[in-house]
Amino acid sequence: MPKQEPQQPQYASQPDPNSYQYVQVPQNTVAVQVIQPGISGWLMYFVLLIGSNALGALVSLVAYAMGIEFMSVVGILLLVSALASIGVSITTIVLISLRKSAGRVLAMVAAVVNSLNGALFWISIIPKSAEAAVNNLNSTTYAGTEYLAVSNPDSILITQISIGISYAVVALISILYFALSKRVKVTLVE
Repeated sequence: MPKQEPQQPQYASQPDPNSYQYVQVPQNTVAVQVIQPGISGWLMYFVLLIGSNALGALVSLVAYAMGIEFMSVVGILLLVSALASIGVSITTIVLISLRKSAGRVLAMVAAVVNSLNGALFWISIIPKSAEAAVNNLNSTTYAGTEYLAVSNPDSILITQISIGISYAVVALISILYFALSKRVKVTLVE
């Protein structure tokens, strides 16, 4: 009787570890998101926000010219803040589009300037609009100002304070984004 050799179990052939088809991933690794440079995502949102603030400043500049005396201190402040907002916003958008690192700092400055301009506009226009609504003058009144003026005159001050706080919060969020965002650090490098 011939000697039987023990049979070896048959296994499938192992792939070559050096082959491009086989990649061995250790089980204890964590997936890392790679951020590609470019203007997209939240950076695009903030660029569009800065652009809309520039358009808003342009509209408010026209509104200033139509209804506010420029010889007053408030009128001069409104004019200067609108012009500064337009200039800083356009410069910021250009620098971010060119992926310049100066766009990051200028975006933070634009957030402050745009917020000051918007807050100054609404804080100055609400009392005038409420007064016009009470006196039934033939002028443009903003929604709700007639109710504010008639129901509770103190509510005008509360509205002005809440507008100032909301603009400050938007400026703070924008500053924090441009200071801490990885996308901004990767994109604005030149």
